[in-house]
Amino acid sequence: ERDGSDVRVADYVIIPHPKVLTTPDLNVEEMVRISLGAFAQQKSLEGAAVVMSVPGYDGLARFAKLPPIPKKAIPQTVLFEANQQIPFPLEEVEWDYHVFSSADSLEHEVGIFAIIKEKIAQRIGLYKELGIRPSGLTLGPVAVYNAMMFDRGLGEGEKPVLAFLDIGTRATDLVVIQDGRCWIRTFPIGGHSFTEAIVSAFSMPYGKADRNKVDAATHKYGKQLLKSMNPVFEDLVQEVRRSLGHHASLNPGKPITQIIGLGSTFRIPGLRTVLQDQLKVEVRRFQDFERSKVEGSAGAEFSGSAINLATAIGLALQGLGQSAINVNLSPVGSLREQVWRRKTKWFVAAALVMCVGSAALF
Repeated sequence: ERDGSDVRVADYVIIPHPKVLTTPDLNVEEMVRISLGAFAQQKSLEGAAVVMSVPGYDGLARFAKLPPIPKKAIPQTVLFEANQQIPFPLEEVEWDYHVFSSADSLEHEVGIFAIIKEKIAQRIGLYKELGIRPSGLTLGPVAVYNAMMFDRGLGEGEKPVLAFLDIGTRATDLVVIQDGRCWIRTFPIGGHSFTEAIVSAFSMPYGKADRNKVDAATHKYGKQLLKSMNPVFEDLVQEVRRSLGHHASLNPGKPITQIIGLGSTFRIPGLRTVLQDQLKVEVRRFQDFERSKVEGSAGAEFSGSAINLATAIGLALQGLGQSAINVNLSPVGSLREQVWRRKTKWFVAAALVMCVGSAALF
């Protein structure tokens, strides 16, 4: 909720899935259903706006510079760009865009975001089973951008170019913020890759390997565990280096000065040091939010989990209307359904008034 120019986290809950979603032969949909059920039992969403995200690898983010054109010509130009940038017929996707512009330049840059309708329907269907109807839907890396823009004040004045490396379960999102503008690249290396390396080297159960990768520093076979993950370290460095190089080619003279790590995978011993040494860029692990706080005794627990909560904070900011990018990939039909449902009580009230008025006249 709003707290002056800042926000206050009124409540939060973290519900771990009973099993890691990348566990082999796991029914992922059923596992998510169980976790959502646990959430619905613990917290009431009555009257709350719900904003959800899909992972970056399930969607698409593209960026293009527009020629100097009048503002009224932007929508038509963006439609042309969307047809060029989205590798599917537009009728098969939900898409939205955001225009980045500055007062001292006639040039505009557009971010185009899309996801296949089938994937949205599958995800929203799970929520609807429990009576949860999202009013907004965006991509995970966009939510991270919104969270960091707000929390670090990156849209205010001259700021260094920062990259946020969000290592998820299946993939990694690199979110670069430069002069308030956004650039995103997603590649298929995540926590699952490190876990699989340990499973392959030691033939241990997946769940145990997933726990051991983070505890390698204190594990009696820690050196062997870290050695088994070396190929994944190398692949991750290579992909990040490729991403940084691509961004540099698009933005000469504006190098990324710092990388900030997000996600539980950044707790793997030595990961930050390897990235920093190989990339020759300062790498830090995200520690805490500066403007999004939890009051009272829960504050310490919230801070300890902050490395995993950037996406959630970004979604909450969008729900409050405090987000820098407000794209919404919710199906139009779903949004219309919610609008009519909110109006239903007024229709009923109006009908009752008409009935009472007619009876009085009679």
